[in-house]
Amino acid sequence: PYPYKRSKMPEFNEKARGTSVERDYKKYYTEATYESLEKRIFQVVDYCYKNNMPLICTEFGVINEADPTSRDNYFSDITKIFNKYKIRSMVWDYDQKFAIKDTFTNKIPFKSINKWLKKAKK
Repeated sequence: PYPYKRSKMPEFNEKARGTSVERDYKKYYTEATYESLEKRIFQVVDYCYKNNMPLICTEFGVINEADPTSRDNYFSDITKIFNKYKIRSMVWDYDQKFAIKDTFTNKIPFKSINKWLKKAKK
C-alpha cells in the first residue's frame, strides 16, 4: 500500500528471507510516505543546485501488480514533488509492468497522471 498503512501490508513471504526484498519490506514503513520521497528527492535537487547541474528524472512508475489506489496515490505524490522542484520527468512503461494506460480501454485511469499531463501540455 502507498502510502504505508500497517493494516494493509501483506504478510512477509518467507521465500524472500535474506534477500533485498526482506530489507525493503522491513524499511517500507519509513520510506513509503510523501515526506520520505520529498526528502530523498530534495537531496538530489540540492546537490544539483549547489553544483549548477541540470536535473531530469528519466523514469518513474508503479508496477501493475500494485493496487490502483496505491498507484494513484504514488503518482499524485511524486508528480507534486516534481512540480514543486521543477523537475522534468518521464513515466516509464516497460513490458506492460509499469503501464499507466489500461490495456483494454487505452485510457489512463489515474486522475493524478491525467492532471499532470494536462499541466505539462500548457
